Amino acid sequence: MGIVLQPMAESPDGVPVPTVNFGTAGVIRCKRCRTYINPFVEFIDSGRRWKCNMCKTNNDVPNPYFCHLDASGKRSDVEQRPELIKGQVEYVAPQEYMVRPPQPPVYLFVLDVSYHAIASGLLHHAVTTIKEILSELPGSPRTQVGFITYDNTVQFYNLKHTMSQPQMMVCPDPDDSFLPIPEDLLVNLSESSTIVSQLLDVLPDMFKNNREMNTNLGSAIEAGYRVMGQTGGKMVIFQASLPSVGKGSLKPRAGDGRVLGTKDEFKMLNPADLYYKTQAVEFSRQQICCEIFVASSGSYSDIATLSCLSKYTGGGLNYYQNFPHQKDSDRLGKDIKRVLLRETAWESVARVRVTQGCRISAFYGNYYIRGADLLALPNCNSDWTVCLEITHDAQSLQSSTICVQSALLFTTSRGERRIRVNTVALPVTDSEQDIFKAVNITALSNLMMKSATQTALTSGLASGRQKLTRQCTDIVRGWRQANSAYGG
Repeated sequence: MGIVLQPMAESPDGVPVPTVNFGTAGVIRCKRCRTYINPFVEFIDSGRRWKCNMCKTNNDVPNPYFCHLDASGKRSDVEQRPELIKGQVEYVAPQEYMVRPPQPPVYLFVLDVSYHAIASGLLHHAVTTIKEILSELPGSPRTQVGFITYDNTVQFYNLKHTMSQPQMMVCPDPDDSFLPIPEDLLVNLSESSTIVSQLLDVLPDMFKNNREMNTNLGSAIEAGYRVMGQTGGKMVIFQASLPSVGKGSLKPRAGDGRVLGTKDEFKMLNPADLYYKTQAVEFSRQQICCEIFVASSGSYSDIATLSCLSKYTGGGLNYYQNFPHQKDSDRLGKDIKRVLLRETAWESVARVRVTQGCRISAFYGNYYIRGADLLALPNCNSDWTVCLEITHDAQSLQSSTICVQSALLFTTSRGERRIRVNTVALPVTDSEQDIFKAVNITALSNLMMKSATQTALTSGLASGRQKLTRQCTDIVRGWRQANSAYGG
């Protein structure tokens, strides 16, 4: 069994998610398994207690939340309680759900200005798009922005609103870099919009004659970490070639003919170096998400290694091979706008709970997992998706349904701390035919693909193909047996 979860998905009909504020009652959760109250709980003892649909524990109803039950055993105010009739609600989180003041939306742009980025047009297209949507970035008037550029050195920009023009500062030794000034590298966009626009106007011309081929991506992201480490936020990285010098430098692997086509070929799909994974884990701890745009002019880019930055921080990677083509330039602009303007949950964590007797056995997606089941997501956007495999441990279930509930604790772009809760209940059946009829084919294919991909990355491409073949064979065999058992 499996679930495909997209907690921040955009509503197809545009209806906003209902918001619930429990006030003095506090957020109502099961005292044993910590499940949030939902439409599938049962109120008992004349409404004074409620039975958890996950673990069957009886919980007291807080006095401010009490309501009498009608003749059918339902609360008389159920129609005025979204959390009791809706599968998706958003709770206003009280003070105890905050470890610090809510984070403002922070965007730090880390731009490759080497010869490859200039010649391909990556810098020009990126800067043009950023300037076009600058005023639309979510979170105004709290939004903060900053800029770092890099080739074999790293350049910082003072964007203080009282200055007449941007000030560039070059770090001469990227491997031993430091912040040239402690403040004004991240600025409030509302206050500094004019000087930020000035920087974007002149940035491509500043480097148009740059002939430096090498890039030091490792030092650039470490500099970004120092700039935004106290606040967290979104680090948007633009890279035009393989990082070739300094920390995190890489060498081409694609030309190794001794590996391609052999049983060890799958190793090419795994990181060549753990540097970027190590950095990503530290970024996640400081609530920094990495969104990467790699626009290669045909050279090897080692996406398998660079993608660790986005994989463990809840971000994404967009890759444009043989850039630039006209279609790639248009797609790059659309992708940048989507990444920067879509609904984003900041400094978030997610947890999924299932009915007692079942457990989550695997996760597939971009996140860093803390403990057994807490997914750390510096950003969770409306496109973020995770697949979960659910294992049935109990010999027999004591419930007529299997319930799955996800909870995402996050900060909105407006600075509000919220908990988005999604709950679904699936009926238990002893009919195999009912199971086959109820399967969501798209979700099943998604889950099987990600499971097989994980196997391929750890055991080889052949193992991944064999797993898919075996699963498909088992499905067909199970369908035949189900039909024969019922005379089909």
